[in-house]
Amino acid sequence: MRPTINKIAVAMLVVTFMQATTVAQSKTQKNSKLTYQKVLDKYYAAIGGKEKLKKVNNKLMKFSSKISTEVSGKTTKMTTKNIMAVNKDGKYLMLTGDEKDLLTKIYFDGEKGYTYLKALNSKTNFDDNLNKIYKNLSSSMLNGLEAESIQYLPKVTTDSLRGKQYHVIESFTEANNQIIKSKMYFDTKTGLLYATFGTGAGTKTESFHLDYKNINGFLTSMNTIIVSDLGNGMKSIISTVYEEYNYNGFLDSYFTEDISVSSQQLNSITVSNERHQKGLATLGLTSGTVPDKIDNISITNKPVVVGNSLRDIAYKEILESKKNDSTQLVSNNTNTIKSVGVKTKVKDLQDDYNSFEDLKYRRSSLYTMMINDPGRERNNIIRNAFGNTELSTKFNDHNIGPYLISGKESEKDQVPRIEAYLNENNVAKELIAKWFNRDSNGNFNMDLVAERGQYNASDLNVQIAKNSKRGAAILKDAGEELIGNTFVIVYDYKYTNKEKTAKKRGGFLKAISSIASIAGADDVSLITDGVKMASDVVGKGYFVRTTSYLYKLVWDDETANTFYTEMWVDKDNPDQSKKEAFEKSNLFKLKYVGSEISRTNLQSTIFTSKSNDQLIEIATTRAVDKNIGKLQRKFEEFRVKTPLLSGDPISAKIGTKEGLERGDKFEVLEQLVDEDGFTSYKRVGTITVDPRNIWDNAYLANEQEEAAEKKPEKKSNTKNMFSVFSSKKKDKKDKKNKKSKKEEEKVEKPNYTIFKGKKGKYASGMLIRQIN
Repeated sequence: MRPTINKIAVAMLVVTFMQATTVAQSKTQKNSKLTYQKVLDKYYAAIGGKEKLKKVNNKLMKFSSKISTEVSGKTTKMTTKNIMAVNKDGKYLMLTGDEKDLLTKIYFDGEKGYTYLKALNSKTNFDDNLNKIYKNLSSSMLNGLEAESIQYLPKVTTDSLRGKQYHVIESFTEANNQIIKSKMYFDTKTGLLYATFGTGAGTKTESFHLDYKNINGFLTSMNTIIVSDLGNGMKSIISTVYEEYNYNGFLDSYFTEDISVSSQQLNSITVSNERHQKGLATLGLTSGTVPDKIDNISITNKPVVVGNSLRDIAYKEILESKKNDSTQLVSNNTNTIKSVGVKTKVKDLQDDYNSFEDLKYRRSSLYTMMINDPGRERNNIIRNAFGNTELSTKFNDHNIGPYLISGKESEKDQVPRIEAYLNENNVAKELIAKWFNRDSNGNFNMDLVAERGQYNASDLNVQIAKNSKRGAAILKDAGEELIGNTFVIVYDYKYTNKEKTAKKRGGFLKAISSIASIAGADDVSLITDGVKMASDVVGKGYFVRTTSYLYKLVWDDETANTFYTEMWVDKDNPDQSKKEAFEKSNLFKLKYVGSEISRTNLQSTIFTSKSNDQLIEIATTRAVDKNIGKLQRKFEEFRVKTPLLSGDPISAKIGTKEGLERGDKFEVLEQLVDEDGFTSYKRVGTITVDPRNIWDNAYLANEQEEAAEKKPEKKSNTKNMFSVFSSKKKDKKDKKNKKSKKEEEKVEKPNYTIFKGKKGKYASGMLIRQIN
């Protein structure tokens, strides 16, 4: 029994020393300008000041804990009430009980201590080692992170966790003849400790310090979430909520050996269940569940910053700008384009294709993400290919930073995982913050809305400030035309290696060869050559299934009115209550529109010189636009408007990349703006795709797979199986197409699609939208 009881005491020590731990796995960058002492000094200043801390003589903490423990796959749950007290004389008390009575008591009088188990009515004295550890415990608890027992490594790194930047310092301390190592994450802005990851005493632990409150002049975390791997198949998750926290109080009545008094003190605690649920939800967890594994990946749905793709770099720049308190994520560009009462006039762009991106029309806004499965074959290739994919110019780029959602590609339905991420990370609110350029002080402005909506920025701000009829009309217009057309797409790629299928099929083909030989085929080599080639053809490459999940930002009249009246703050009208209202609000939502699936057969054989990695990059990139096209075809609310390049011929810069097909029909719209600035659209006709003139603008369309061009070399005069079946047909086709191919080489295909419709009716700048 003694080893078990002492193990309880050691486990409590790990929690006390570490406040939780686990080795972080993400990459870090060394920050040579910082020292661990500067990080600690900022932390002390944030919580109340180092000098004030030196005057703390004692602490009293009354808290409740929700504990879930898993042993060999079986989970048990319990709720405990706890009291912890410590003073400068070295006294320490820890009481733990269930919702009915005291369970255990750990008491140390400054020199020696014991553990008491009420169920057995037994007291076990500490050995010399535990007495030594607890003698140093009061110093650790009162002096915080600079206790004599804690040793710090000199380097400081900067790392990202759950979408924010942190300064990371490493330390170690000795407990029970074992070294406890830790990494502590301090918010680069506030200086507050957010998380501690570490290992020690046979355990690995993560802790998150949440809900900071001012207690007796000190900012104190009132909710700690601890996830631990205790070894030997034991795991646990503990949510701790401090019901009462005091510095420099009267503690003499708590430092008593009277068990009945301790029971009464423990029973006076009330458990705040709602606070537990709120804290766990912040990390995407629920009471009663234990994560699959530790190592800073047990808390699911954390944004991940890895690699050096364009999206990775952009995300790091966003984080850096936030760290430097940058007030803008976009340029303060004052747009003076006026479109009131007239049709937009756009020059004919057929001979100036590069100018298309500058064409002014109101685009939908899009934020794209993908399911990231680190265990997936060639995951780095997929992730980086997606990260380097440029968003179609048909959309405003509304990416807010993170683009990876941790998950497993094998899951058939990713909606629960995606929605957990979107809710946990307040993605809807972050999209709104980007729309209105929210800065580090909580101020909004209309610059981005003016830029994308082609409003006069100065006039827009004046009209809104006046609360005029025109201002209200423009706000409604911007809401319907811009903000309400903000979408999120999450892509899930599943790449299936054909090799296993090839082996099975290869065995089948070998059987055919044997049967042919037994049957007395005239040329067994014909069959066996065909078998080998067929195996090469069908047995290399990947089957790719891409599922895209579409969400739309909810921006209706009720949401808009609440935002503008209760949360709007700008530089000229500061209001702390409105700033906090936005930060605490659950008003903003994303609605699930639906999903779409596309499939691709990637072939890597003797027919092509492209490697599997190159083919994967191509397929990943192409699927982004391909699935957007399929989503637009399926969901009317996601269909975008595209301007015509010219009226003669009727043309637009969309093509196979957007999923354009024979028979696609479009309505042609004229954009009108009334005197108050409200936009409406009038249908002026319909047009149909000319199947002979569809622009092939798919990714790397000009570098078609060499499979169509390269043929296997014959090893002998003997015809193989494939040549028997295909040579005659191919010769005919080559002769028929020889002349037309030469003619096509002389004429460069235009970079746009041509449509059939009434001549002289349409003009460049009119908008088209698919209707079938």
